[in-house]
Amino acid sequence: MTSLNADGSANKNNIIMTANGKKYEKPGLAKTALGIVAANVAAGMIMDGTGKLGNLYFKKINASVTDAQQQAYKNVVDDVLIKSGLAQKGVTLVDITEENKDTFKKIVYEDISPNLKRSLKEQPYVKEIFDKKVEKMTSMVAKGKQAYHFKSNNVITINKDKLSVAAFHEMGHAVNNFSKYGRMLNSLKGPASSLASLVLLTALFKRKKADGEKPEGWFDKTTTFIKNNCATLMFATQIPKLLDEGLASIHGAKLTKNVLSPDNFKMLKKFQFSAWSTYLATAVALSVGTVAASKIRDYIAKPEEIKQ
Repeated sequence: MTSLNADGSANKNNIIMTANGKKYEKPGLAKTALGIVAANVAAGMIMDGTGKLGNLYFKKINASVTDAQQQAYKNVVDDVLIKSGLAQKGVTLVDITEENKDTFKKIVYEDISPNLKRSLKEQPYVKEIFDKKVEKMTSMVAKGKQAYHFKSNNVITINKDKLSVAAFHEMGHAVNNFSKYGRMLNSLKGPASSLASLVLLTALFKRKKADGEKPEGWFDKTTTFIKNNCATLMFATQIPKLLDEGLASIHGAKLTKNVLSPDNFKMLKKFQFSAWSTYLATAVALSVGTVAASKIRDYIAKPEEIKQ
């Protein structure tokens, strides 16, 4: 229904006149809000579900690493750190278990940026959220389900008994940290993450253009371009992370090529590819979820043609 002014005339602010002579009524606030909420919920479900598919593959490969193989990786991990030259450059590897997991928390808090440290002191709610995140990270590392390389202080944290197979990938991140190309990729990940948020917000809040409607002004043109290409742009924001993780795996494999037996080296590469596939699955999930959000929002809240 076309909105009317007090005198019964059509509200021109809600009418779209297109180049092909058609008239459309803009979606109202209620429809727009419903479209955004529904699209956001659907996108979250799609992203979560698609991302889990990659994690299932990783868990399957991780479970196939035998205890004997984990022991073989553990036996050489310290030697690889030294022979690679990383130890001489200041890289340290800390074995995190349930008994010393507070050490991991200390490493995390030492690694954070000055800005975040200030926020934790000045904003209690930020500290509460961050503390919960650190607690979860700590549990994952102590249980042998995750490993980290902290680039600012060059510390690798891992449970050697349960996840030594992942130590070499983290060493690969350390190698990246000492290379110009690796540092460039790391510097791009922050801005890329901000751009990903911008693409998703545009997909959710930008109204679909009516048939024949042209964008006006640079802002409208820019957001229309983002809206129309949101899937591709979202995937592009994940490329720095995909390249960084892939490069870390390549470097990690090179460090062990002449150290491990052929079978253990083959399993290491398989493990690293499965880990990288989780990042690829996340990139795909973000792209699929973003375009789905855009289409659902458009389906619910779109301009309605006014028949002449």
